[in-house]
Amino acid sequence: MQKGLTNAEVKERCLRFGLNQLTSKEIRWYHIALSQFKNPFIFLLAAAAGASFVLGEEIDGVFIIIFILTNAILGFWQENHSAHALRDLKKYITEKTHVIREGKEVFIDVIDLVVDDIVMLQAGDKIPADIKFLESRGLLVDESILTGESAPAAKSTEGENNLGFSGTLLVSGNATAIVLATGNNTEIGKIAKLTLETVSDSAFQREMKSFSSFILRLVVISILALFLFKFFTRGAGFNFVEFIIFAIALSVGVIPEALPLVITTALSRGALQLAKKHVVPKRLSAIEDLGNIDILCTDKTGTITENEMKMDDILETKKDGTLRYALLASNYEEKKETGQNSFDTALWDHATHNLQTEVKRIKKIAEMPFDPERRRNSVLVQDGEQGKLVVRGAPEELINLCSEFEDYNKKEILEKIKAYGLEGKRVLAIAFKEIAGSLADLEKIDLKKEENKLTFVGLAVFADPLKSSAMKAIKEAGHLGVQVKIISGDSKEVTGSVAYKIGLISSPEKVITGSELEQMGEEAHQAVLEYHAFARVSPVQKFNIINLLKGKHFVGFLGEGFNDLPALKTASVALVVNNASDIAKDTADIILLNKSLMVIIDGIKEGRRIFVNSFKYIKTTLAGNFGNFYALVFASLLVPFLPMLPLQILLLNFLTDFPMIAIGTDNVDLKELRKPKGFQIKEVVLLCTILGLVSTGFDFAFFGYFYRFGEQNLQTMWFIGSVLTEFLLIFSMRRQGFFLKGARPGKWILGLTVFLVPFSLALPYIRIAREIFSFKVQPLSSMVVGLILVVAYLAVNEIVKLLYYRRFAKR
Repeated sequence: MQKGLTNAEVKERCLRFGLNQLTSKEIRWYHIALSQFKNPFIFLLAAAAGASFVLGEEIDGVFIIIFILTNAILGFWQENHSAHALRDLKKYITEKTHVIREGKEVFIDVIDLVVDDIVMLQAGDKIPADIKFLESRGLLVDESILTGESAPAAKSTEGENNLGFSGTLLVSGNATAIVLATGNNTEIGKIAKLTLETVSDSAFQREMKSFSSFILRLVVISILALFLFKFFTRGAGFNFVEFIIFAIALSVGVIPEALPLVITTALSRGALQLAKKHVVPKRLSAIEDLGNIDILCTDKTGTITENEMKMDDILETKKDGTLRYALLASNYEEKKETGQNSFDTALWDHATHNLQTEVKRIKKIAEMPFDPERRRNSVLVQDGEQGKLVVRGAPEELINLCSEFEDYNKKEILEKIKAYGLEGKRVLAIAFKEIAGSLADLEKIDLKKEENKLTFVGLAVFADPLKSSAMKAIKEAGHLGVQVKIISGDSKEVTGSVAYKIGLISSPEKVITGSELEQMGEEAHQAVLEYHAFARVSPVQKFNIINLLKGKHFVGFLGEGFNDLPALKTASVALVVNNASDIAKDTADIILLNKSLMVIIDGIKEGRRIFVNSFKYIKTTLAGNFGNFYALVFASLLVPFLPMLPLQILLLNFLTDFPMIAIGTDNVDLKELRKPKGFQIKEVVLLCTILGLVSTGFDFAFFGYFYRFGEQNLQTMWFIGSVLTEFLLIFSMRRQGFFLKGARPGKWILGLTVFLVPFSLALPYIRIAREIFSFKVQPLSSMVVGLILVVAYLAVNEIVKLLYYRRFAKR
């Protein structure tokens, strides 16, 4: 056996070659800062500032620059915070590998791997560095990340095929290898751009980009029409530069430029909240996808049950034979951290010290790991003077390979298996076959061909208790409109028992097997919707179930093994646990640090909360901005002066942006989380048009009343009215029902509103604000009229909103 490196040698190589990680160009704080000025709206404002300086309006120019810098600082703070959040999340996700050091097999972080380390690999592992195979059996490696070839490459310990490369995947077999290169010195390190994270937008974000483009085109067309009208009606009296500044300010005032910031704020906050609950998104946009799940497919082991197997019973046909043979077919290594499965752990815990010692002395010649398609594993050992093939697996599969039975006949055994299953207990059958021959002869044997005419040894029976949170999670999923489906490799009886106990199915009999589903043909489409418990499902059948469900639903799938890969790839959202196989983790969208159904349900709830708040911002800002935009456009057609100055429009936009951005942190009514909500463009356009008309109507009420008091009075009161109505609109649009009911507003929205409303009302009475923004002190009577109009606006807006949702909900 290889002894591996000593700790001193590891330290020396680590200092010489560095950590086993790819180092690429890091996004630093100044990159984020500079990106704040790459926005087309910033260019527009900069142009307006330049025009102001040219015209001698230095104060306007200075304050436009102040607005630019303040928005950039705000954007930088949020994006930098989000970048730190994503980096912190990645610390939760660690890749590990088995190595031999100082003569012992240990489980280490891949980042700590060094040159000359001896690594142990098996099917499903990602090769952690460039390696040379020393020992191998049945090796196939997926090298498509390097070569582009979809077919796996066969590997051996000889010739040119004895090398493995970092980032490639072991499709089958197992191997021992020595590390040749790590980090940037690997082949993939030389072409590191292939391994850079691809940032993909969610469906919601793509819709938002498209919607923002639509709004931009609408604004450009409207302003162009206004320009043509002014130009041809005013003739020589038309001030082109003043109009350009006004048009730029108007555009910035109506376009939801804070939308990316709101979504980023909501996502980064949500990601950190999820991390506290042991849910880590590999990309921030995956949180929104998580919220869209309406069907969640999961195995039961570790999610619904504790995955803490305990030996419950042993059915023996030979004295002490069942446990001994079961141990021979297990992983001899006792340490759970090195990958021993829960069945093996339970078996070793149950065995006496003497039996453990005896089994460890027996030489293992060859083995075929557990295969979910075959539902069994096989081990060839040299037991005494002869070889023994020990086979362990699903009872109904294994019994058909047996020709000899002792103490019990085949019918009696099947009845006992069914009885155990109905109690929710899991059963492993064990059988063996004696094979004569020398060690050299035994090493050449094809294990698969020898799996016949076996002697039945007995049954090992295990109990796996239900998680205390499982039933609560199923109920919570029901409240959220999420249908949970168990897809298990266990027997029909065990799967039915567990699903029935947690309230997922009405009877333990309402279970369908993978083979039964396969024989249904076209009826399978309906069956996957009707059944919520699937038993004895193979990887291919699992893939087919997910595909059938995806026809009408957004499907989340929780997997962890190499055999789950097809289903993970086809699922709408792929979830895996942190100790899953490397290839499964590479495929996943979400990593669970704690395998629990309740954790996933909390994640779905958080995803929906983020969507609701992002959608809330869109509806609020567009309803208010549409109203102000068209009121200002139409009013500018009717009067010879600007109804609101460019600087006043920018200040309005600036003040209302603060609570608007805080919408991403708002509390949400539980009622709004009950079903996944897709982005409905018709709802947004219709609702914002209707409420925009309401806003426009009250803007004209301000215009009609205050116009007679002169240009400055109208501009001042229209500004105050617009600020107050936008603040109130935020509270009105927080929920579909009456705004004073439901969840309490988030502390940031509440705090900013309490501060900014009095501040906005005080602006006309502050001398420096009057001089800079051309406000005028207003008599108490004007302020009272303005406040009455604002309250009336809120009342009408609420009535229209409630009527709309009542009609829309019915439709």
